[in-house]
Amino acid sequence: MQNNPRCDILLVVAIAMFARSADAQQPKQPTTREYLADAPAIPMLTKQEAVYVNQVIYAMVLDDLGLPKNMPRDRGLIQRTFNALGPESLPFLVEWMDYCANKYGTCPCTILGKKIDHYVRPSASKGPDLDTIEFIDKNLGKGLVVKDLPAAYKDLRVGIANTLKAMRKDKGLTLNAMKFDEVLKLATGIEDSPKARKLAEWRLTIGFIGAKKTDERAFDFLVGILEKADTPTQRKTVHEALTNWSGVENVATYYESTGAGKIAAEDWKAWRRGKK
Repeated sequence: MQNNPRCDILLVVAIAMFARSADAQQPKQPTTREYLADAPAIPMLTKQEAVYVNQVIYAMVLDDLGLPKNMPRDRGLIQRTFNALGPESLPFLVEWMDYCANKYGTCPCTILGKKIDHYVRPSASKGPDLDTIEFIDKNLGKGLVVKDLPAAYKDLRVGIANTLKAMRKDKGLTLNAMKFDEVLKLATGIEDSPKARKLAEWRLTIGFIGAKKTDERAFDFLVGILEKADTPTQRKTVHEALTNWSGVENVATYYESTGAGKIAAEDWKAWRRGKK
């Protein structure tokens, strides 16, 4: 997750200036943009952009709390600028959700939770993105200290859990309705187009193939992917699918090491030869 400069004293000064301003200036966008590896729909921000996003969120939190008292503020500007934040703000919104639950309670969590929930629940025009929801689910709560959670926080958690359950079920039903040859073709297409790969859907597909314990094509396909896997996360996913396929653990002992995909694949091949 990107660094959150929330506590920087310069940011506090910027908040005060922003809240009184008639015009909020958004930083210039970089010519090239990178995206989070585990959530490709979320753009990574420059330091200046990160400060701006924190500035906007903090101004919204303070306005919701009526703080600082007696300080002139353009409430319409604060609301409009907050509403204009896109998916790039999600890592910060999640951190602020925990921070506000710890320090302030219900009020800020309601407005922050509603903003996050927009990316969790399906809309009329676009369904939720599984990678993005898994990212939110993974990071929400990392900064949480209090046990007595605001209702808005609990509601967001329930919404995330229900959406994930439904999406994973739908993906499983879709794969079950396909012939296994079609599943392998689908997985091959995902594997051959890493830029278009939805990581969460890829993991579910690989796991589904790993559950086909009596089909040799599943084993051959998974070992073939393992030989080419270029990240520890990919190797771990495939290794777990193979473990599921075989029921044997710790066959490929080097699957998490950098550059160890071929070594792990050879371990599995040797294991399979011994079983035949």
